[in-house]
Amino acid sequence: MSFIVPYEIIAIDVDARYPVEYKKIVKYAAEKKRRGAKVILWTSLPNNEIRRRTIEWCNLQGLYFDAVNDNLPEVVEKLGYNPVKIWATQYIDNRNVFVCDENTGLDKDILMVDKEMIEYVFVNRRDV
Repeated sequence: MSFIVPYEIIAIDVDARYPVEYKKIVKYAAEKKRRGAKVILWTSLPNNEIRRRTIEWCNLQGLYFDAVNDNLPEVVEKLGYNPVKIWATQYIDNRNVFVCDENTGLDKDILMVDKEMIEYVFVNRRDV
């Protein structure tokens, strides 16, 4: 939860060209969404076929985005403007797997669910 809205907002960076790397992130975000969170696709993918395929791939995994590279309308309304930076309570990126929760300091869910994903990113990725 946040001081802006009464639920979590999770911004994730996903790229369907590397499904093994992102499958656990998508699973985590889909589960959080089922529990009431809102999820934003937060990516530098160009607005083209790659982004379209990424959104379709996430949908096939059970994850449907509430926004893509934009703030949620209710956040914009509450703030009175649309900030350039996506406003979220969690930011998840394959290059930054540490997740901070404003209430507890650390989201234990992702550490338990994604221990293998964290090991994959830090052990197997050569371009990090």
